Amino acid sequence: ASWAFSKRHRNALIGLSNIIIPFVPASNLFFLVGVTVGERLLYPCNVGAAVLLAAVGTWFDRSNSRSRWLLIPMVGVLMTFTCLGALRTYQWSSRELLFGTDAENYPQSTKNRHQFGSLGA
Repeated sequence: ASWAFSKRHRNALIGLSNIIIPFVPASNLFFLVGVTVGERLLYPCNVGAAVLLAAVGTWFDRSNSRSRWLLIPMVGVLMTFTCLGALRTYQWSSRELLFGTDAENYPQSTKNRHQFGSLGA
């Protein structure tokens, strides 16, 4: 945020506001929010992260070569999340894969237990 204020990058500030403002109610910090509402409040955070990434990417395009060393870790993080997204998309290809994976990773979730248990029905 301080970088965006000092450089007067409007797109970076818009991205940060889309990340921070919806995240506060979704975090249950001040009041309890249901699961459905909390999930819906996290969608603008993803849009804000994309806008912020684009703003930082345009800054790298215009900046000098000394700051380009930050581009390598950013590309690495982007590739990591791309691979994780592709894996999760594959898991969504069938109910067995989706709920089986979720039941393994979140064994205490009642929703996952119910969905995984009702596969045969």
